[in-house]
Amino acid sequence: MSNELATTELLKFTPEQTQLIKTQIAKDCTNDELSLFLYQCKRTGLDPLTRQIYAIKRSGRMTIQTSIDGFRVIAERSGTYAGQDEPIFTYKDDGKSILKCAVTVYRFAANGQRYPAGVGVAFYDEYYPNPINLQKTLKHTMIAKVAEALALRKAFPQDLSGLYTADEMQQANNVEDAVQVLTMKDSRYNAVRDKIITGKVSIEKVMEHFTIDDDAMDDLNKAQIEAIKLFCNSANLEDDKTKDFVKKYLSEEMTAEAIISHIKQNYGVEYITTL
Repeated sequence: MSNELATTELLKFTPEQTQLIKTQIAKDCTNDELSLFLYQCKRTGLDPLTRQIYAIKRSGRMTIQTSIDGFRVIAERSGTYAGQDEPIFTYKDDGKSILKCAVTVYRFAANGQRYPAGVGVAFYDEYYPNPINLQKTLKHTMIAKVAEALALRKAFPQDLSGLYTADEMQQANNVEDAVQVLTMKDSRYNAVRDKIITGKVSIEKVMEHFTIDDDAMDDLNKAQIEAIKLFCNSANLEDDKTKDFVKKYLSEEMTAEAIISHIKQNYGVEYITTL
């Protein structure tokens, strides 16, 4: 299935969908970069319109990113994925701080034998030198996802070549955006919050450009929830539907951007009218 995946399109897009991807999902990309992005979407079967896969521009270059779930889906589709070991953590001398995490991914050979196909080793300080938010509260989970992504790419190089998870790219964010920490005292903060609460930008988009400290993240999350509620109100949705969208956001089942895009596309609401 791995070789077949490289030559078979698992998704097809209508001209209207392609235009939507160009203007909303990969709007900063050149035509050549858009073509490459669409090729990866079709080859992997990951849907950019539901944010399973997306294009990020860094220093003028496009990076194609997905979630760890996207990696797992691609591995499962190969037909040879044979699971993985539990993450193995190594700690520093203090016995508490994580030094590194290792994950081993397995595949089935043609004769059905299970074998280790890739080992991913992620050093915590390299990816999270200044941990914030979930990087502090769920540090084992976060670094384990990075190690798993590294292992899956080694195990399925033809299927996952050119794809990176957002957790992996945190390393690039730390290097490129080291001074771009957004706090509530930042002169740009109120403008960012206003854009979130009016649905003009999402927290996901803000996090592409800033590292957000804990207090600011808590406040922006409240603003994001308020934006979702206000969009639902503008679309005259019932309370149960509104609560469902908020629940999906809080559980990370849907991003705020996906929820607001869904309301815009299905209910014709472009701007919040209840402020």
